[in-house]
Amino acid sequence: MTTRVTAKEFRTFSELQAIADSNALNENLGNISEKNDTLNGSGVLFAPLPGFYLGYCGPLRVESTLQKSLYYDEAVFVATLLLGGTTQYIIEEGGRQSISLQKNMFLAGYWDNVDVQTVIARQTSYSHIGFIFTRSALETYLGRAASLQIRDLIMRKGDSRNTVAGVALADTVFRAQRAVVDTRNCSASDLLALRGIALSCFAMLVNNISTLGASPAAYPPHQMDVQRIADMKSYIDEKFLTIDTARSICSKFGMSFSKANSLFKTIHMVTIAQYVHDCKMAYAHSKLVSGQCNVTECAMDVGYSNISHFISSFKKRYNITPKAATRLGGISIQ
Repeated sequence: MTTRVTAKEFRTFSELQAIADSNALNENLGNISEKNDTLNGSGVLFAPLPGFYLGYCGPLRVESTLQKSLYYDEAVFVATLLLGGTTQYIIEEGGRQSISLQKNMFLAGYWDNVDVQTVIARQTSYSHIGFIFTRSALETYLGRAASLQIRDLIMRKGDSRNTVAGVALADTVFRAQRAVVDTRNCSASDLLALRGIALSCFAMLVNNISTLGASPAAYPPHQMDVQRIADMKSYIDEKFLTIDTARSICSKFGMSFSKANSLFKTIHMVTIAQYVHDCKMAYAHSKLVSGQCNVTECAMDVGYSNISHFISSFKKRYNITPKAATRLGGISIQ
C-alpha cells in the first residue's frame, strides 16, 4: 500500500500527524512517492509511537526549487539530518532566520506556534531523515525531566528561536544511514524493531547536540562559511581539471586553508585535495571506459606528467589498471 503525499495535502503539523497516524493504524509504513515536473523520488512517513514521527526521503531528484511551509501548531521537538544534497530552513518567529544545511549537517529545534519553510534547490540527489516528538509524548515516554533537559539543551546550544544547527558526528551519520536501511527492511508489523531503530537514532542526534562546542571542530559553523564550502564544492565539480592546489581554491573563496579544509572534511568526509583528486580519477575512468582517450592522454588530461604515478593512483582508486579499464566497455565503477 502506498500513500501518495503532495505539497498541498498538509499545511500544519496537526494535518501531518493525521497522515502519519493513519499509516501506523493501517500497519503501513507510509511510503511516499512523488513524480512530477518538480520532484521524482520516494520516502517514508510513519509513527513508531503515538506522538513520535519518523520520516525519511531520497534519494530524490529535484528538477526545480521546491518550497514547503509547515506551521507547528503544537509544541514539538524536531531533529533533521541531511544525508545528501543541500537545503535551507526559514524560521518565522520573532523575525526571520535562515539556516542552510549541507550533507552530514543537522538541525534541531523546540518549536511551538512557529512557521517553518523548507527550500530545496534543484539538485540531482537529495535525502534526509527526520524525527518529530510532541512535547506531551516525550514527557509520557521519557519523563518530564528528560523533556525539560532536551529543551534546555536546544535553548542553551541554539539561538533565541530555540533552533540549533551543526555538523553531525561520523557515528551519528552512520547510525542514521543504518536506520534508513533497517527501516526499509521492516514492515509496520515489526513495531518493536521500528521503535528501537527510531528511538536510538533520535537519541544519537540529541547526544550530537550536546557535543557542540566541545571542540573547535564541533562548533556550529557560521552560515556564511557553510555557503562558501557549498560554492567551493560546486566550483571544484566544474573546474577540477584546472585546479592545481587546494590552497589556491581557498584563497579564491576568501577562507584560510586550515579553516576551509577542516570544514570541508567535516561536511564531506574528505579533504579538499582528496575531493579534487577523486573528481579527476572519476573523469579519467569515464574517459578510459568510453574509449575517448588512451592511458597517456588521460594521464596528461588530469595533470599527471609521470605516467607511472597516474597508473599507481588509478589502480589504488579502482583496484584495476587504466589499461584494464579501457576493456570494460559500458561497465561503470563508482
